[in-house]
Amino acid sequence: MRAAILAALQRFGELTYSELAMCLEDELAGKFSGSVKWYCVSVKQDLEARGILKAWPKTRPLRWYIERSA
Repeated sequence: MRAAILAALQRFGELTYSELAMCLEDELAGKFSGSVKWYCVSVKQDLEARGILKAWPKTRPLRWYIERSA
């Protein structure tokens, strides 16, 4: 999931959560058991806590981007 999130953000530069979840559902279809969206939220929050992902301030909906390499 972590690799898929980072790959999607590298590919598109920045994404909203909905856009990111759609990318991951398409990419991981048939390769992942469980809720892609639930795991996406959990891993995204972990990447935020580690300072790897950031959201642009004052954007609605929030747009996530890679702050530093993992």
